[in-house]
Amino acid sequence: MLIGASGSERNLARVAEWADGWIPMGLPSLDGEFVQTLARLRRLWDAAGRDPIDLDVTILQAAGPREDIARVLDRGTALGVRRVLVYIPEEQMDLAPAILDEVARGADLIGRPD
Repeated sequence: MLIGASGSERNLARVAEWADGWIPMGLPSLDGEFVQTLARLRRLWDAAGRDPIDLDVTILQAAGPREDIARVLDRGTALGVRRVLVYIPEEQMDLAPAILDEVARGADLIGRPD
C-alpha cells in the first residue's frame, strides 16, 4: 500500500512504519524540498529497520513537452523514484493519445527499459 500524502513528519513516519511507499501529493518538483523530504523518509525507513530497496516512491507529473518528461524520468531515476504517473486534466482527455505518445517519446530520449 502506498500512502498519498504531504511530506510532513507525521506522514513520513506513517509511511516508514507500515506502508510500502509514498506518493507525494501535488506535482512535486524533483529538486530542492522534494530531495530533502525524500532523504528524511529514507532515514525514517532505515530507522524502522526496513530494506531501502523496498521503498516504493511514485510521483505525479503533469503532461508536458517530451524534454520535460525526459528530465523528470531521468531525475526520478537518479532519486530512486519507482514510477511516474502522468496527470492529464479531464478537459484534455480528447488529446490523451497524442499526449501519451509525446510522453513515450520523452521516455525514449533517456533509453528507459520496458
